[in-house]
Amino acid sequence: MILVSPSLETARKVRAAIGDDVTVLQPEQLPATAPQLLAMVPEPRDVHSVLIDVRTGGAPEHDVLALAGRFSEQYPAVSLLLLTDEAERPALPALRSGGRDLIDPAEPVE
Repeated sequence: MILVSPSLETARKVRAAIGDDVTVLQPEQLPATAPQLLAMVPEPRDVHSVLIDVRTGGAPEHDVLALAGRFSEQYPAVSLLLLTDEAERPALPALRSGGRDLIDPAEPVE
């Protein structure tokens, strides 16, 4: 998994949920293309999901939506998920762009 978030707490929760097989990037490291993003991990073939934090301080929503569209076209097997506490606002544009789901950071990790 690739996590793009400025939050250490979010990284901790993701690692607690799925283990240490997570590459954590800061929002300013988010490249413009899907191949560039996958090239940032040791084993790109093992990436099945990308979780991008679009909350305040996270990745710019416009850039993420553009990237989501490219991911769904180029890598349909990779799920692009958005972490947001305002799901109503980006929901339709995110899904239209190729995002697979919106995740509320207040939800418990299970």
